[in-house]
Amino acid sequence: MIINIRGTNGSGKTTLARAFQNGSAQLVNLVQYAAPTKRNPGQMKWVTGVLSHFPALGRVICVGSYSQAQGGLDTVGNFDLQQAAVFRAIHEAEHVICEGILASTVAGSWLKFFGDLDRGGEGVAVGYMDTPVEVCLERIRERQARAGKVRDIKEDQVRDKVRSIAATRSKFDAAGIRTFDIPGRGDFGAEVVRKVMMGEL
Repeated sequence: MIINIRGTNGSGKTTLARAFQNGSAQLVNLVQYAAPTKRNPGQMKWVTGVLSHFPALGRVICVGSYSQAQGGLDTVGNFDLQQAAVFRAIHEAEHVICEGILASTVAGSWLKFFGDLDRGGEGVAVGYMDTPVEVCLERIRERQARAGKVRDIKEDQVRDKVRSIAATRSKFDAAGIRTFDIPGRGDFGAEVVRKVMMGEL
C-alpha cells in the first residue's frame, strides 16, 4: 500500500514518517538522475529512501532522505522524480510512505499518478494531518529556534497552505482514491496509519 501523508509545515508529516523507520532502517537507492555541474557535467545522483522491516507490516519504505530535519519528498527535486521514486519503491516493499509540503498542496499530477496505481491494483490512501494551525505555527517557531534561524513567520501563507491542502481532498475523493484523517498529536497518527496499512481501518 502507498500512504501519501499531507499537511502544512509543522503538521508532523516527517515525524510521522520517522515512526516507520526502526532499528533495521537502511538507506536504499531508488532512482538515479543526472545532476551535472561545471566540474562534473556527467555527475549522477540517487533519489534515496529509508527501508525498514516490521514483524506485522513487512518492509516499509519512506521515500526521500531523512538525514535532515525536514525530509521525504521535499528532498527530491521535482514531481517527476518523486513519482518515479514512489513507483520504484512499490517494487521493493509492501508499504510505501511519501510525504512533503510541496506535494501536499497539489492534486493534479498526483491524482493521475495515484489513480493509475490504484486501478493497477496497488492500494493508495491519502492521509491528511489534522494538526491545528496554531500548533503548526508553534512547531515552526521551535524548529527555527533549534536551527538558530529565528525569523518572522508569514502566518497568512501557512493558513493559505492549510486551505489549499484541504482543497485537494475533494479531488481525491471524487476520483475514488481513499482519504483519511491522521491525528497530529501524540502517537495516535502512527497507529492510524498502521491500521490503514493492515486493512483494519
